[in-house]
Amino acid sequence: MYAPPHSHPILLTLTLLCACSAQPRPEIHWRPALASNDTIELPFARGQNGTDLLLTLFERVAGDESLVIQSVAIHFIWDTTRLMQCTSYLVDARSPQVDEQRQPWLALRVETQEVSEEDYLCGTVMEQVFVPKEEKEEKRTRLAPRKARESQSMLPDAQLVASSRCQRAHIKRNATRYLYQFYEQWVPPNWQYIATRYKTPPLRMGKSHCAPMDEVNDQGLHHRLVARVQRGGR
Repeated sequence: MYAPPHSHPILLTLTLLCACSAQPRPEIHWRPALASNDTIELPFARGQNGTDLLLTLFERVAGDESLVIQSVAIHFIWDTTRLMQCTSYLVDARSPQVDEQRQPWLALRVETQEVSEEDYLCGTVMEQVFVPKEEKEEKRTRLAPRKARESQSMLPDAQLVASSRCQRAHIKRNATRYLYQFYEQWVPPNWQYIATRYKTPPLRMGKSHCAPMDEVNDQGLHHRLVARVQRGGR
């Protein structure tokens, strides 16, 4: 069975630090359904970071409360001996991976190579957060009267809370991806970082499929993300 592309960090150089946990996360509504005629198309170039591409899409969707995403496809144009389009869809990460007949195209060969690229790295840190007076009073009143009196000076003024901290870094690592993704210097989405910014269903990239451009109905000759959306579907 094909294992989805993954990466193993070897060496990183920190370039930017960002704090990602304190702000409420906008929710991205997702409802797979029949294809909609409304689309959001985001062209991109070689060397695209998949995390940034999806954040651009989610920012646009979060800015319009009437939008519900139905599907997201990422199309690459693979120009070798024959012009081809390779496509991956975002799928529910909880769905099982199904074995499919393998296509013969060179673009779909899975390789492991050493890459040097920018990506997001996330970790968990403990932060001291002060407890509001109202919250302390609410906890105290839930206790029995005697314990409440005793707890007046015992309830802490602060508590430790786990939060995510993410940094954008230049990373040298071994990565396993499709050959066309290496050629186009595609950096797959970092779902851990995306989860610190938006509330979404658990997602992953599905298997890629390629077809010669003369067999593809959509004749767009550039890399692009195409999201089908529905208005008023929430």
